[in-house]
Amino acid sequence: MKKSCSIKGERYEQIKEIVADMYEDLGYTEIPVNVFELCHKLNIKLIRYSSLSEDCSEYSRQFSDDGFNLFNMNTFQYQIYYNDDMPSERVTFTIMHEIAHIMLEHKEHTEENEQEANFFAKTALVPLGLIVKFKLKNSFDIAEKFGISIEFAQNVVSHFNKSMIYPSICEKELNSRLVELFLKNHKEAS
Repeated sequence: MKKSCSIKGERYEQIKEIVADMYEDLGYTEIPVNVFELCHKLNIKLIRYSSLSEDCSEYSRQFSDDGFNLFNMNTFQYQIYYNDDMPSERVTFTIMHEIAHIMLEHKEHTEENEQEANFFAKTALVPLGLIVKFKLKNSFDIAEKFGISIEFAQNVVSHFNKSMIYPSICEKELNSRLVELFLKNHKEAS
């Protein structure tokens, strides 16, 4: 029987800090997040499956239907390969998921690493405290504000509802460094 793993509470906080550090170091807090611009700032090369030869594109789709990352030893640069036939919201999540693997320095494919990358992507694309700060009422508002799919927004709402019933977690999310970074930029743009 396969054991399911879950990220420990301390690791959640570490990942949130890594996300905040990334945005702060880059001076980037645009909403919705433009993952293409983010990759440019991180010096990560993006490669569309459709730009590959037919054989390479087919092999890439067999390796991962969504995307994957590699480190190019010739250029000393990370590359993210992604399926550009997917809806744009899915491409956004895929690219952020791959950025997560790079930022979290994952070296192998494990269930735990996948969970961490998904949490990183969710946190980086939709900081929970901003849902309250922007007074977003439902998954449609969240999807529109953050440029994500309705399905992903529904997942965020579920996570939000589970998290916000605990006063200590609610307080932490509302006053996180990540939320402060985004709000500062949002106020300056207004």
